[in-house]
Amino acid sequence: MPPKSDLLYWNSDGTRLPQAMCSGYLSDFYLSNRLIRPNDMFLGGRPIDLGAIVQPAWIVGAEQDHISPWKGTFLTCQYLSNCPTTYVLAGEGHITGIVSPPSPRSRQKYRTGMPDGTRSPDAWLSKKEVRDGSWWPEWVQWLATNSASAAVPPPVGNHKHPVLGPAPETYVLE
Repeated sequence: MPPKSDLLYWNSDGTRLPQAMCSGYLSDFYLSNRLIRPNDMFLGGRPIDLGAIVQPAWIVGAEQDHISPWKGTFLTCQYLSNCPTTYVLAGEGHITGIVSPPSPRSRQKYRTGMPDGTRSPDAWLSKKEVRDGSWWPEWVQWLATNSASAAVPPPVGNHKHPVLGPAPETYVLE
């Protein structure tokens, strides 16, 4: 048995998803891939069309991801055809490619850049240099450039759904 890993500890935490929701999610997003078909899925009664998105997008994939293979995540760029898109390819797996905080001891590597019209993940990869460290600092810069100024968040809760307690609430301790 492999040694316990704090990074993988979350695997023992249940997601508490209702069976019907989980089944529908897997069917719609993984088996049928409905999200890429314009107006085939609805959110809040409104149709979803990825091609209608105009705000800048930052998409992350991980080279060794066994759940969301990076070449598939790269193809997301072609469906976001009306917005500037930056793609980042982390050099690790599903979790370690994302949980990549900056550290002087980091062995992380990544590649980043605009798809520039290429639809081929391999063509994009061949033109991108490997960078040492975490992709997070570059993401922070991108966020600062592509985000509105910070605002005070709206209050939580209402008459129908009152606040139960201060965050993070007690269920996380169960």
